[in-house]
Amino acid sequence: MKSVFLIILFLTYSLLFGQKHIEPISFDKSFRLGLQTAVQFGNNVFAKDFDSGLGFNSSMSIVKIYGVKLTFGFEFQRLRLTNAETIGNFAYINNNNYFVMLEYELPINDKFEINPTLSYAYSVMNYKDSGSILAKQMGNEIRLGSYLNYQLNKTFAGYFGIHYAYFFNTDLSASSEDKDYFGKGNKIVFSMGIEIL
Repeated sequence: MKSVFLIILFLTYSLLFGQKHIEPISFDKSFRLGLQTAVQFGNNVFAKDFDSGLGFNSSMSIVKIYGVKLTFGFEFQRLRLTNAETIGNFAYINNNNYFVMLEYELPINDKFEINPTLSYAYSVMNYKDSGSILAKQMGNEIRLGSYLNYQLNKTFAGYFGIHYAYFFNTDLSASSEDKDYFGKGNKIVFSMGIEIL
């Protein structure tokens, strides 16, 4: 319910404060490729028992619907285990996110642009040790934030992103206390890279 409300709020804001003339559908291709890291927080396994390393992100936009870009992407982030006594016998988690994102372009001047975003991801976490997958956890992630783009030339732009992400796993079989600790997470994701326009 919260995610539906956020989507409606995001679209309303985009339509009210966006461009005067908005085409219903336009094809506007762009591709992002960059690095990211996350700061985990809260009372959950990801904040208490893991460190986030350097990951990468990629995304592709191909269409705008009433000025809102529809973007699809993939992210990879490795979480290194720091507290083996609490969790178990493995070394790290490979976190793969497959996401769809809505984003809107708000130009500041000729060089800078802010892109507010709202995304939903299907998250696959592979618990690994020496290359072998010992366990898997699937979940969902809702992310809200923005990119700041800097136009380098007609083809390339640099970007910096900051996003709040909430992870949840509704299928986890555990007590309600363990579900909150092992099946939920909060993080701030910082990213930077190049966008090909």
